[in-house]
Amino acid sequence: MNNGSSSDESLKAATGLNLQLNGAFWHSIDNKGRVIVPQFFRDQLQDGIIVSVNTAQDSIAIYPTEIWNERVEMLSQLVEKKRSLEPILSRFSMLSYPNCNFDQQGRVLIPALLRDMFLKDTSSVRVSGAFDHIRIVSEEKAREEDERFGSESINILDLISEIQSEE
Repeated sequence: MNNGSSSDESLKAATGLNLQLNGAFWHSIDNKGRVIVPQFFRDQLQDGIIVSVNTAQDSIAIYPTEIWNERVEMLSQLVEKKRSLEPILSRFSMLSYPNCNFDQQGRVLIPALLRDMFLKDTSSVRVSGAFDHIRIVSEEKAREEDERFGSESINILDLISEIQSEE
């Protein structure tokens, strides 16, 4: 029985990783800027994570080193084709913090610059799986995204139907 999708299999083939970072959890951020990452996620990530921004640069991301390297390579290739994208690669690099690890309580320190940019003064965050990385957003942003998705879900279903009919 095959439990993985073809995208899961292609991800594993490309990276050698078998990541299934799915699900969402509410957690608090302590006064030192640490967030608990659920054991299910930590088990898949091991040590040597990179705390950064996601590719869209609209949230905090925790990447396994291999996946982060792939993002840098992809962005580098895009810059080679279109130089005007160089600020995106530079910003991705600037907002990436290598050699991060989880402490004994399963927490990761979110660097101050990322906290200031994305979490502000929030004390509650959503820690969610994004297939090959972990995404962290403030509770306020998470609720806004949920509301927006709910109001746009009919459009999303129409888009899915349209794409499937083109195949």
